[in-house]
Amino acid sequence: MSLLWIDGFDHYAGPAPNDIAQKYTTVSGTPTISTVTGIRTGRACILCGSGFGIQKTFTGNANARYYVGVGVFFPVISACETIQLLDTSTVQVHAKLNADGTISVYRATGTANLLGTTPLANALQVNVNYFIELDVTISATAGTVTVK
Repeated sequence: MSLLWIDGFDHYAGPAPNDIAQKYTTVSGTPTISTVTGIRTGRACILCGSGFGIQKTFTGNANARYYVGVGVFFPVISACETIQLLDTSTVQVHAKLNADGTISVYRATGTANLLGTTPLANALQVNVNYFIELDVTISATAGTVTVK
């Protein structure tokens, strides 16, 4: 397994979404950039919220293992789509932040195919930096997902 791409989460001080559009395949809506100052406050990062989305497209094969890491800072905890892994235009796996701070992982789109949810004891807290990791093997018969 090799590193395909990496992006820090706290350097978008320039005019958004222009800086974001240079790194991501698709930017829909207008992402909000944090202006909070101080140590580990998420300054100049993309804020999670509704009304926008960013997507990065990579080439690969249908039966592959992917490792995805995302640095996040949540000033509030609210339900939102956090990470989606797509094969062309088909969602294979997606992780969603729940209102209680847990993360649920689903196969395909929607919420019918729940693969698992992180324990409530490990729920994300507000105003804390996190690095969410997904280790995913996409397969019709032997797929796996690990969330750290």
